[in-house]
Amino acid sequence: MRKFLSYIVEAKLAGKLHLLTQSAIAVNALGQSLDFADVDNPLVRVHAGRLRKQLEEYYATEGYFNTLRINLPIGSYQPIFIANGHNYPDLYKNHNSSLSLGPSLLCIPRNFTSDYNNWAFIACLVRDYVIALNRFSFSQTLFIDEVSTQQANWPDDLRAQHQADFGFFFDLYQNEQGFCLKVSLAHSVTTEIIWAYSVELGHQYPNTLQSQAIFKRIANDTVSYERGLANDYWARYLLSLGKPIPPQYQLLITLRQFSWNICLESFKAYVAVCEERLNYFPHDITALISYADCCRIEYLLKYEVISPLKETLQHLVYRLQQLAPQNAYTQLYTAFSYLLNDEHNLALEALKKSQDINPLDTHLNILTGLMYMGLDQWELGANYIRDSINISPLYPDWYHLPLSVYEYRVGNYLEAIQQAKYVKFKHLWGPMLRSALYGCNNAAEKSSREYQTLLNEHPDLSKQHNLLTLDFPRKSHALISRLWAHLPKK
Repeated sequence: MRKFLSYIVEAKLAGKLHLLTQSAIAVNALGQSLDFADVDNPLVRVHAGRLRKQLEEYYATEGYFNTLRINLPIGSYQPIFIANGHNYPDLYKNHNSSLSLGPSLLCIPRNFTSDYNNWAFIACLVRDYVIALNRFSFSQTLFIDEVSTQQANWPDDLRAQHQADFGFFFDLYQNEQGFCLKVSLAHSVTTEIIWAYSVELGHQYPNTLQSQAIFKRIANDTVSYERGLANDYWARYLLSLGKPIPPQYQLLITLRQFSWNICLESFKAYVAVCEERLNYFPHDITALISYADCCRIEYLLKYEVISPLKETLQHLVYRLQQLAPQNAYTQLYTAFSYLLNDEHNLALEALKKSQDINPLDTHLNILTGLMYMGLDQWELGANYIRDSINISPLYPDWYHLPLSVYEYRVGNYLEAIQQAKYVKFKHLWGPMLRSALYGCNNAAEKSSREYQTLLNEHPDLSKQHNLLTLDFPRKSHALISRLWAHLPKK
């Protein structure tokens, strides 16, 4: 079919209309002999009919935003090129908001099955997803029904009405295996499709476990805290404009910059924006959550930017409990505060509340796993982290770091070093783990090489690696200290 399309398009563009007959197409595009009987043989007509159907389906889905469309009129083999241009205005400039905002997504269900009654199936599924996604803290999601979408011109009309950064299309198909869901995410200004995903649903509406697995994968890939492609694309687009970032977007833009380059300088910038937002807008829940997460980063990476850590976190948790007690991150950082104060039973209760509110957020789950490890429930913590890794190939490499420590704890030294090899972000944790674990595996040369690189970059290494586990729970501190004992001797 691709060769058929290429042939008729090239012939039309070259002005060689005499090549757009059934006989010429059969010989030159479909490999038929020179004596092809165009009257008796419907081959070309069948191919043309299939091409028209495929073009129609393509422009209803992946090619929805293409600025130039190809049309093959019935009864003709001469393609027509139709401009599908939209006059895209500048980025919608929202009024300064007291709440830090991320990208907005417009979820649009569409029924591509032959049965109109299946509209209720896809509409219900998308509505369930929007309800689930509204528990997330770093994006805004709307649901819009198919009828009004068909009567509007996306992206112009719907963006003007809803100010959506992305169209989130949920397309329902049906084949012999049952229903199939195809999801695509398109930017409303550039019209680029930045992500797509398909999943077989079977013959019935998905049960709770199946729908949660689907929702978790979609949310992870599009709106997750560190690796969501909607968040990434949105931030890169705003930065590419070369204009001042509107105040309400600055916090989450700075968060993306930190996630792209985890280092001291980007962390300082992230903390500074959190503090500035809270100085002007003390009730900015997103800023409170982000600043609490900065406390978590400070605790694990020891950048020595936030001090005093415990008191700062306690104040943030107090404000979150007042303003957003039903937010999953409020309960997560409440658990973190309890952990720092050795109130382990209360920490476990808060972690359960967090999961009850939102079990679909992979960033929430990875932090839950870390805290379970800190609470000496290593197996449970490792399960949360493995689940966060296995849900999708899109995840931060540092997820392997706690798994490396877990494998060392249970004596799986070979698996521990394999996990440590995945860790690429620039910090002491990765190379120190690899150096120590190479020592565990009797790979002295590799251990020394990693360690020498560390010494060259960090002359005060002995002080820094002791600082890494400062304020860790007693058992975790003892475990890491035992691991550090495998580092090469000076």
